Amino acid sequence: MRRWLLIGLCLYLASVCSLAQSIPVQEVSALHSAGKIPLNTHLQFTRLPAGTPLADVINLGDDAWTPTHGNRNYGYQPDAFWFRIRLSGIEPIGDSALLRLNLPHHDRIRLAWVADDSVLRQTAVGDARRFADRPLPETVFLFPLDSLGVDTVDLYIGIETTGAIIIPLDLLTREAFDREDKHEMMASAAFFGVMAVMFLYNLIIYLVVRDRAYLYYLAYLVSVVFMLSVMKGMAFRFLWPEIPSLNAYSVIFATGLMPMAAVLFARRFLDLPKAGSTFDNRVVNGLIVVYPLIMLAGLFLPYALVVHTGLFFSGVAVLLGFHLGIKYSLKGIRAARIFAAAWFVYLLFLGLFILESAGFVQPSLLTRHAVEIGSCLEVVLLSLGFADRLNQEKRQRLRAQSQMLLAQQRLNEELESMVQARTEELEDANQKLKRLSISDGLTGVYNRRYFDEQFTLECQRAVRNGGSLCLLLIDADHFKAVNDTYGHGFGDECLKAVARTLGQCANRPTDVVARYGGEEFVVLLPEVDLKGGLNVAENIRSQVENLSLRYDDQAVSITVSVGLVAHSPRHSHIEQNLLEIADANLYAAKAAGRNCVQASSADTSELTMALSTKS
Repeated sequence: MRRWLLIGLCLYLASVCSLAQSIPVQEVSALHSAGKIPLNTHLQFTRLPAGTPLADVINLGDDAWTPTHGNRNYGYQPDAFWFRIRLSGIEPIGDSALLRLNLPHHDRIRLAWVADDSVLRQTAVGDARRFADRPLPETVFLFPLDSLGVDTVDLYIGIETTGAIIIPLDLLTREAFDREDKHEMMASAAFFGVMAVMFLYNLIIYLVVRDRAYLYYLAYLVSVVFMLSVMKGMAFRFLWPEIPSLNAYSVIFATGLMPMAAVLFARRFLDLPKAGSTFDNRVVNGLIVVYPLIMLAGLFLPYALVVHTGLFFSGVAVLLGFHLGIKYSLKGIRAARIFAAAWFVYLLFLGLFILESAGFVQPSLLTRHAVEIGSCLEVVLLSLGFADRLNQEKRQRLRAQSQMLLAQQRLNEELESMVQARTEELEDANQKLKRLSISDGLTGVYNRRYFDEQFTLECQRAVRNGGSLCLLLIDADHFKAVNDTYGHGFGDECLKAVARTLGQCANRPTDVVARYGGEEFVVLLPEVDLKGGLNVAENIRSQVENLSLRYDDQAVSITVSVGLVAHSPRHSHIEQNLLEIADANLYAAKAAGRNCVQASSADTSELTMALSTKS
């Protein structure tokens, strides 16, 4: 039992001794060959009330100090954190060595160089003081080691801030710092160059298409640049170096502005008012209201409370963006796929930066600029998404235009078809009207007016071409007796039958069959001589004679007499002469007993004689 008590007592004393250890020593004489020496692994820290005098800190016993074990991040703390370390071998490196607190944001930093309980030099800097108070005009905190006049010195650093207490502390030569600073400047220039190109490119597109999605995207680009400028300390250095209070508020403003612009852009880019669910739209609209309230609260409420709230809702915006991208990608929305890819890339590099800040990943050029790289890749992907969206809208417009053209073409074709059909109907109606105007209402053959026009035209054509024509005058025999015996109705049927027979016998396209008056018909046969005319006339006579006409089961026969004249005219205005000759031949046929054909060929001398006799 005694043995176990002795072992326990030894362990307790060992633990107390380990906690109550003297200030750790870091040998730095090899800085020129190393270029840079990290100091976090040798630091000790203690937690004291804000505003504790430096003398009280120096006089603290060793048991008040705790090793950091390389930890650089202590989170948001209301108290002051003090760190100490003993540097040995600084005399040969003092003129070229720089102590760097590699972080641009701490409200108040007190730094003291102590040797033999005597303060050699002390400096007060931080975001709560003017930028010109810093020993060197850099975005991070740099402290030269020159003119200390000792080889070993104790370093005390006190930090009071409303933000997170982070202390990435190292010692490096001026040459090493210049090299790193050059790389930092090149990386920053590349980042701002990419952002400027994306801004101008999308600004031109916005001015052309006037789509508000591009306007929100421009606002998002500006907010990203503003956020990183603030977080990197460049805004304090170049924009408001004499206004520390504005620098503190700029962090809150950037914390609200960037996620608000991102949410506004996501809502427009994904077309959530139309394609999104009710829940998604309510969450998005709620966040759009929350972020301006956060920026406004930064003017009145405690900094830490507002920053914590802003970071919480920024995280909500990040998760929401990832949720929207995946959800609407699965629904087949093409823009959501690109949005999700861009958001995932940004989160990947943001996670790398967080891992580096938490100490899980060793610092490197990639981790130091992970946020800038992620932001650049994100905005490039989103710009590609915009280009794809623009092309998609262009294709949709072209399809719509093509459909409109096809619809217009179909409409034009339908209109043309309707017009053509209407035109044909009108032409048919005109033809019918014309036919009615030149046709006999009873028999359907041409009327006398049409015959007179065609007779004149055919005579003129025969004169021009040296051709011949034949004229037949046809009269129904004893037709008055038919009307008196059987009535005018039957007489009309007889005339129709005679007209049909005439049309069947004189059926060439150029032949003209017309009703000349009463029971008298006329037939004009262009390009027909006397012999051909006799054949047609005899055919007419015989066909009429053989007509089968019945009246109340009583067979009724009818005959016609034909007067014919054939002529090859050499002069115009002979129509009346030919009619008179044909009429004379018709009377001759009547005198010869009817139901016969009387014909003659009228030469020039006969026509001259006829003209003389008439005169």
